Amino acid sequence: MVSLLQVDEQRGRLGSFCEGFRQVLAERDSLKDQLSDAKRTIADQSVSEKAKKRFEHRIKFKEEKIRQLKHELAMKDEEIRSLKSQQDRREEEYGRLRNNIQSACTDMQNAVATLGSAFIFKRPPENGNVDLIGAQSSVGDDIIT
Repeated sequence: MVSLLQVDEQRGRLGSFCEGFRQVLAERDSLKDQLSDAKRTIADQSVSEKAKKRFEHRIKFKEEKIRQLKHELAMKDEEIRSLKSQQDRREEEYGRLRNNIQSACTDMQNAVATLGSAFIFKRPPENGNVDLIGAQSSVGDDIIT
């Protein structure tokens, strides 16, 4: 009887051993699945991290380009202000010169008119005009007066 009891005991141990073995195998398979999922997640994150770094690099490049363009725009604005200031000064100078030339033309017209009048009075016509600048009367001028 002892031997039957021992056999039953061994069968019970074997059954509990098999049950424990199946449980360990199930846990192992579950851990393998978790490990596989973790590896996929890490790979996806690695790809995502690389893509993120590429985008960050592109963003930095674009920001630098924008900064350069803003600087160029500021320089062009300054150049435009300087050129506008120069143009304004030249227009003022041209205005002064135009006024001076017009004044000189008016003075010359007045001088020509005065000179023309002086010649008329230097040789007064027969009707007896008197020279205002001291020319002597022509013959016959004193007859009409």
